[in-house]
Amino acid sequence: MGEFPLPVICRVLRVTQAGYHAWLNRPASLMAVKRDALTDSIRREFAAFKGKYGAPRLYRELCRQHGYTGSYERVRVLMRALGLKAKAGRKYKLTTDSAHTLPIAPNLLEQDFTHTHARAPNQVWLSDITYLWTKEGWVFVACRIREHHYF
Repeated sequence: MGEFPLPVICRVLRVTQAGYHAWLNRPASLMAVKRDALTDSIRREFAAFKGKYGAPRLYRELCRQHGYTGSYERVRVLMRALGLKAKAGRKYKLTTDSAHTLPIAPNLLEQDFTHTHARAPNQVWLSDITYLWTKEGWVFVACRIREHHYF
Protein backbone atom coordinates (compact mmCIF):
# COMPACT_ATOMS: atom_id res chain seq x y z
CA MET A 1 0.00 0.00 0.00
CA GLY A 2 2.89 2.37 0.56
CA GLU A 3 4.36 4.02 3.63
CA PHE A 4 1.24 3.88 5.82
CA PRO A 5 -0.81 0.83 6.75
CA LEU A 6 -4.36 0.60 5.42
CA PRO A 7 -6.06 0.95 8.84
CA VAL A 8 -4.27 4.28 9.43
CA ILE A 9 -5.19 5.65 5.99
CA CYS A 10 -8.83 4.60 6.42
CA ARG A 11 -9.01 6.20 9.86
CA VAL A 12 -7.52 9.50 8.58
CA LEU A 13 -9.89 9.54 5.59
CA ARG A 14 -12.81 8.48 7.80
CA VAL A 15 -13.78 5.45 5.72
CA THR A 16 -14.11 1.86 6.80
CA GLN A 17 -11.76 -0.78 5.50
CA ALA A 18 -14.78 -2.68 4.22
CA GLY A 19 -15.93 0.47 2.37
CA TYR A 20 -12.46 0.88 0.84
CA HIS A 21 -12.42 -2.76 -0.37
CA ALA A 22 -15.96 -2.42 -1.74
CA TRP A 23 -14.88 0.69 -3.68
CA LEU A 24 -11.70 -1.03 -4.89
CA ASN A 25 -13.57 -4.07 -6.24
CA ARG A 26 -16.56 -2.16 -7.64
CA PRO A 27 -16.88 -2.24 -11.44
CA ALA A 28 -16.33 1.04 -13.23
CA SER A 29 -19.36 3.29 -13.50
CA LEU A 30 -21.07 3.83 -16.83
CA MET A 31 -19.78 7.42 -16.79
CA ALA A 32 -16.19 6.25 -16.25
CA VAL A 33 -16.52 3.69 -19.05
CA LYS A 34 -17.82 6.37 -21.42
CA ARG A 35 -15.06 8.78 -20.36
CA ASP A 36 -12.39 6.12 -20.97
CA ALA A 37 -13.86 5.31 -24.41
CA LEU A 38 -13.94 9.01 -25.31
CA THR A 39 -10.37 9.41 -24.05
CA ASP A 40 -9.25 6.53 -26.30
CA SER A 41 -11.07 8.08 -29.28
CA ILE A 42 -9.48 11.46 -28.63
CA ARG A 43 -5.99 9.91 -28.44
CA ARG A 44 -6.58 7.90 -31.62
CA GLU A 45 -7.94 10.85 -33.62
CA PHE A 46 -5.26 13.22 -32.31
CA ALA A 47 -2.61 10.77 -33.50
CA ALA A 48 -4.41 10.20 -36.83
CA PHE A 49 -4.20 13.92 -37.57
CA LYS A 50 -0.54 14.02 -36.45
CA GLY A 51 -1.26 16.32 -33.52
CA LYS A 52 -2.41 19.16 -35.77
CA TYR A 53 -6.06 19.18 -34.68
CA GLY A 54 -7.02 21.15 -31.60
CA ALA A 55 -10.20 20.68 -29.59
CA PRO A 56 -12.58 22.43 -32.03
CA ARG A 57 -11.57 20.39 -35.08
CA LEU A 58 -11.20 17.18 -33.07
CA TYR A 59 -14.68 17.69 -31.62
CA ARG A 60 -16.14 18.07 -35.13
CA GLU A 61 -14.34 14.91 -36.27
CA LEU A 62 -15.60 12.93 -33.27
CA CYS A 63 -19.16 14.05 -33.99
CA ARG A 64 -18.92 13.38 -37.71
CA GLN A 65 -16.96 10.14 -37.76
CA HIS A 66 -17.84 8.55 -34.42
CA GLY A 67 -21.32 9.87 -33.72
CA TYR A 68 -20.19 11.67 -30.57
CA THR A 69 -23.09 13.60 -29.03
CA GLY A 70 -21.38 15.06 -25.96
CA SER A 71 -20.17 18.59 -25.48
CA TYR A 72 -17.22 20.36 -27.01
CA GLU A 73 -16.19 21.43 -23.50
CA ARG A 74 -15.79 17.82 -22.43
CA VAL A 75 -13.46 17.12 -25.35
CA ARG A 76 -11.46 20.28 -24.56
CA VAL A 77 -11.12 19.39 -20.85
CA LEU A 78 -10.08 15.81 -21.60
CA MET A 79 -7.51 16.96 -24.16
CA ARG A 80 -6.04 19.33 -21.60
CA ALA A 81 -5.95 16.57 -18.95
CA LEU A 82 -4.18 14.29 -21.46
CA GLY A 83 -1.68 17.02 -22.30
CA LEU A 84 -2.73 17.05 -25.96
CA LYS A 85 -2.15 20.40 -27.61
CA ALA A 86 -2.31 21.00 -31.33
CA LYS A 87 0.86 21.88 -33.15
CA ALA A 88 0.70 25.27 -34.77
CA GLY A 89 1.04 24.38 -38.42
CA ARG A 90 2.20 27.00 -40.84
CA LYS A 91 1.77 26.47 -44.51
CA TYR A 92 5.06 26.64 -46.34
CA LYS A 93 5.27 28.07 -49.80
CA LEU A 94 8.45 27.60 -51.76
CA THR A 95 9.06 31.03 -53.23
CA THR A 96 12.59 30.82 -54.52
CA ASP A 97 14.11 28.44 -57.02
CA SER A 98 17.84 28.97 -56.72
CA ALA A 99 18.68 26.04 -58.98
CA HIS A 100 17.42 27.66 -62.20
CA THR A 101 19.48 28.43 -65.30
CA LEU A 102 17.91 31.83 -66.00
CA PRO A 103 20.06 34.96 -65.96
CA ILE A 104 20.39 36.65 -62.57
CA ALA A 105 20.26 40.43 -62.30
CA PRO A 106 23.31 41.95 -60.63
CA ASN A 107 23.00 43.23 -57.07
CA LEU A 108 24.07 46.81 -57.75
CA LEU A 109 23.61 48.10 -54.22
CA GLU A 110 25.17 45.14 -52.39
CA GLN A 111 22.93 46.05 -49.41
CA ASP A 112 24.57 49.48 -49.14
CA PHE A 113 21.64 51.88 -48.78
CA THR A 114 23.69 54.92 -47.81
CA HIS A 115 23.96 58.14 -49.80
CA THR A 116 26.72 56.56 -51.92
CA HIS A 117 24.09 55.25 -54.36
CA ALA A 118 21.35 57.87 -54.02
CA ARG A 119 22.26 61.51 -54.20
CA ALA A 120 18.78 62.63 -55.32
CA PRO A 121 15.20 61.28 -55.39
CA ASN A 122 14.30 58.48 -57.85
CA GLN A 123 17.83 57.12 -58.10
CA VAL A 124 17.31 54.05 -55.90
CA TRP A 125 14.08 52.08 -55.72
CA LEU A 126 13.32 49.30 -53.28
CA SER A 127 10.61 46.66 -53.39
CA ASP A 128 9.59 43.53 -51.58
CA ILE A 129 7.12 40.72 -52.08
CA THR A 130 5.60 38.59 -49.35
CA TYR A 131 3.38 35.53 -49.55
CA LEU A 132 0.57 35.38 -46.98
CA TRP A 133 -1.86 32.56 -46.31
CA THR A 134 -5.49 33.68 -45.96
CA LYS A 135 -8.86 31.92 -45.85
CA GLU A 136 -9.02 32.47 -49.61
CA GLY A 137 -5.61 30.93 -50.24
CA TRP A 138 -2.21 32.44 -50.92
CA VAL A 139 -2.07 36.15 -51.61
CA PHE A 140 0.99 38.03 -52.72
CA VAL A 141 1.72 41.39 -51.17
CA ALA A 142 4.12 43.61 -53.06
CA CYS A 143 5.19 47.05 -51.95
CA ARG A 144 7.61 49.69 -52.98
CA ILE A 145 8.89 52.88 -51.47
CA ARG A 146 7.34 55.70 -53.47
CA GLU A 147 9.49 58.51 -52.20
CA HIS A 148 13.14 58.21 -51.37
CA HIS A 149 14.66 60.74 -49.03
CA TYR A 150 18.34 60.99 -49.71
CA PHE A 151 20.88 61.78 -47.06
